[in-house]
Amino acid sequence: MGCASEAPRGGIDAGEQLDAGAWLDGSSWCAVAPETFPPFTGGAHINGPLDYPDKPPVGGSHNPCWARWGVYTKELASERWVHNLEHGGVVFLYRCDGDCPNEVSAMASFVNTNEQTILTPYAALPTRFAVVAWGVRITSDCFDMARFRRFYDDHVGRGPERIASNPPDSCG
Repeated sequence: MGCASEAPRGGIDAGEQLDAGAWLDGSSWCAVAPETFPPFTGGAHINGPLDYPDKPPVGGSHNPCWARWGVYTKELASERWVHNLEHGGVVFLYRCDGDCPNEVSAMASFVNTNEQTILTPYAALPTRFAVVAWGVRITSDCFDMARFRRFYDDHVGRGPERIASNPPDSCG
């Protein structure tokens, strides 16, 4: 399922890509929201589930154990991957109720070949897709892997702690 709306007017040729989105075909426009920098407080290590009021979170308190880098097919607790953000990671999220296997496969391919990345479903996601790093995110109901790659390139390794390793075995 794509996201289409009327193409923007004003000197843009079919097939041209803009920072805020991409052409799906010669007449359909896919708008990816610009980067946002939501507020968050703290960065304390807290055991147990956490509720992040602004979803998806881009920082804040989190579990003392971060997650192993890679692809998850079952939802990874956000308090785990928020810790990965603190370490400079980039997390790819989706909520598309099984109707986006090609998009999930494209993101999984990217995550499997790039360092400090996680892919996980996220039921609380208000859109179909999001990519988050410490302090910043993009969200979209449309899939734009080129834009998601640029986000990764711009933000990987930029968390307050640069730790690219997997967590200790005691984290499970």
